Amino acid sequence: MFGNSNDQPSAAPAGDAESIEDLSTVTSGRWIVHTLTGSRHLFDLDAGTVHRFPAPEAAPLQLPDIERQIRTIDRVQVGEAGYYTMHSPEWLIDYLWHQTSTVLRIVREK
Repeated sequence: MFGNSNDQPSAAPAGDAESIEDLSTVTSGRWIVHTLTGSRHLFDLDAGTVHRFPAPEAAPLQLPDIERQIRTIDRVQVGEAGYYTMHSPEWLIDYLWHQTSTVLRIVREK
Protein backbone atom coordinates (compact mmCIF):
# COMPACT_ATOMS: atom_id res chain seq x y z
CA MET A 1 0.00 0.00 0.00
CA PHE A 2 1.10 3.56 -0.47
CA GLY A 3 1.06 5.20 2.94
CA ASN A 4 3.42 8.05 2.11
CA SER A 5 5.03 9.79 -0.84
CA ASN A 6 8.04 7.43 -0.76
CA ASP A 7 5.87 4.36 -1.43
CA GLN A 8 5.63 3.77 -5.15
CA PRO A 9 3.85 1.21 -7.27
CA SER A 10 5.98 -1.49 -8.81
CA ALA A 11 7.65 -0.55 -12.09
CA ALA A 12 7.05 -4.02 -13.51
CA PRO A 13 3.77 -5.85 -12.97
CA ALA A 14 3.77 -9.43 -11.76
CA GLY A 15 3.32 -11.98 -14.53
CA ASP A 16 -0.10 -13.01 -13.23
CA ALA A 17 -1.37 -9.48 -12.59
CA GLU A 18 -4.82 -8.68 -13.96
CA SER A 19 -4.59 -6.18 -16.80
CA ILE A 20 -7.12 -4.18 -18.77
CA GLU A 21 -7.02 -2.04 -21.91
CA ASP A 22 -9.27 0.83 -20.78
CA LEU A 23 -9.69 2.21 -17.26
CA SER A 24 -13.27 3.26 -18.05
CA THR A 25 -14.28 -0.43 -18.13
CA VAL A 26 -13.87 -0.81 -14.35
CA THR A 27 -15.47 0.98 -11.41
CA SER A 28 -13.45 -0.28 -8.45
CA GLY A 29 -10.00 -1.38 -7.41
CA ARG A 30 -6.50 0.07 -7.42
CA TRP A 31 -4.97 0.28 -10.89
CA ILE A 32 -1.42 1.20 -11.92
CA VAL A 33 -1.17 2.95 -15.28
CA HIS A 34 2.29 2.61 -16.84
CA THR A 35 3.25 5.22 -19.44
CA LEU A 36 5.83 5.54 -22.20
CA THR A 37 8.04 7.89 -20.16
CA GLY A 38 8.19 5.36 -17.32
CA SER A 39 5.87 7.31 -15.05
CA ARG A 40 3.22 5.44 -13.11
CA HIS A 41 -0.20 6.71 -12.07
CA LEU A 42 -2.00 4.94 -9.24
CA PHE A 43 -5.78 5.21 -9.62
CA ASP A 44 -7.63 4.10 -6.48
CA LEU A 45 -11.18 3.97 -7.78
CA ASP A 46 -12.61 2.94 -4.39
CA ALA A 47 -11.12 6.01 -2.67
CA GLY A 48 -11.60 8.23 -5.74
CA THR A 49 -7.93 9.28 -5.84
CA VAL A 50 -5.00 9.37 -8.25
CA HIS A 51 -1.29 9.74 -7.49
CA ARG A 52 1.38 10.33 -10.14
CA PHE A 53 4.84 8.82 -9.63
CA PRO A 54 6.99 10.50 -12.30
CA ALA A 55 9.94 8.81 -13.94
CA PRO A 56 13.22 10.78 -13.82
CA GLU A 57 12.82 11.79 -17.48
CA ALA A 58 9.14 12.75 -17.18
CA ALA A 59 8.08 16.34 -17.62
CA PRO A 60 7.88 18.11 -14.26
CA LEU A 61 4.55 19.52 -13.11
CA GLN A 62 4.10 22.93 -11.57
CA LEU A 63 2.27 21.28 -8.67
CA PRO A 64 3.64 18.62 -6.34
CA ASP A 65 2.93 15.00 -7.26
CA ILE A 66 0.63 14.06 -4.39
CA GLU A 67 -2.51 11.99 -4.06
CA ARG A 68 -5.47 13.99 -5.36
CA GLN A 69 -9.23 13.48 -5.62
CA ILE A 70 -10.33 12.38 -9.10
CA ARG A 71 -12.86 14.64 -10.81
CA THR A 72 -13.08 12.86 -14.18
CA ILE A 73 -11.29 10.13 -16.07
CA ASP A 74 -11.75 11.28 -19.64
CA ARG A 75 -9.42 8.86 -21.40
CA VAL A 76 -7.01 6.31 -19.94
CA GLN A 77 -6.54 3.46 -22.38
CA VAL A 78 -3.62 1.49 -23.74
CA GLY A 79 -2.06 3.01 -26.87
CA GLU A 80 -3.34 6.55 -26.23
CA ALA A 81 -2.26 9.51 -24.15
CA GLY A 82 -4.28 9.56 -20.93
CA TYR A 83 -6.32 12.54 -19.79
CA TYR A 84 -7.96 13.06 -16.41
CA THR A 85 -9.00 15.91 -14.14
CA MET A 86 -8.68 16.34 -10.38
CA HIS A 87 -10.41 18.51 -7.83
CA SER A 88 -8.39 21.56 -6.88
CA PRO A 89 -7.50 22.33 -3.28
CA GLU A 90 -7.70 26.04 -4.12
CA TRP A 91 -11.13 27.60 -4.06
CA LEU A 92 -10.27 29.98 -6.93
CA ILE A 93 -9.37 27.09 -9.26
CA ASP A 94 -12.21 24.93 -10.52
CA TYR A 95 -10.11 21.83 -11.29
CA LEU A 96 -6.66 20.56 -12.28
CA TRP A 97 -5.97 18.44 -15.35
CA HIS A 98 -3.22 16.11 -16.50
CA GLN A 99 -2.31 14.51 -19.82
CA THR A 100 -0.04 11.48 -19.65
CA SER A 101 2.31 10.16 -22.26
CA THR A 102 1.14 7.09 -24.17
CA VAL A 103 -0.31 4.44 -21.86
CA LEU A 104 1.59 1.14 -22.20
CA ARG A 105 -0.37 -1.03 -19.76
CA ILE A 106 -2.92 -0.89 -16.95
CA VAL A 107 -2.61 -3.49 -14.20
CA ARG A 108 -4.47 -4.14 -10.96
CA GLU A 109 -2.38 -3.47 -7.88
CA LYS A 110 -1.85 -6.61 -5.82
